[in-house]
Formats: sequence, structure tokens, C-alpha cells
Amino acid sequence: MEFSEVYLGQKMGALKEVILQPKPDGWIMLLRDEDDGLLPLTWGGRACLFDSLAPATELAHLIGFDHVRVQHH
Repeated sequence: MEFSEVYLGQKMGALKEVILQPKPDGWIMLLRDEDDGLLPLTWGGRACLFDSLAPATELAHLIGFDHVRVQHH
């Protein structure tokens, strides 16, 4: 899900939750939609990979999510 869609989806109430999931080389942001589907945050069609939790969490808050769930291995 492209960033522009995420921002709009959050404002419309179509996104329920943000989850940060670890990957071998960083973290990806998954967005839970109103149908309980999980969609990765993408940029140019590729999943965004964050080096650490701090920038991913900050972006989730800027988008409008009050709570961020972090999955661990």
C-alpha cells in the first residue's frame, strides 16, 4: 500500500492498526485494513524497509496511528 493511500486510508478510517514486523535486514510496516487484511507500506511498489524501530514508529504516529504494535521473532 503506497504512502499516499495509507494517509488517505487512515483519515477515512479504513485502516485499523499498524504492525512493525522484523525482517533479517530491518523492519517493515504492515497495515491492517477493515477486512483484517495485512498490507505492507510500499514506496514505488516495493515494501519500505526501516533500519530501526524509531523512524518506523515516528512515521506511524505522523500518519495518525496512536498505537503501534511491534512483533518480535
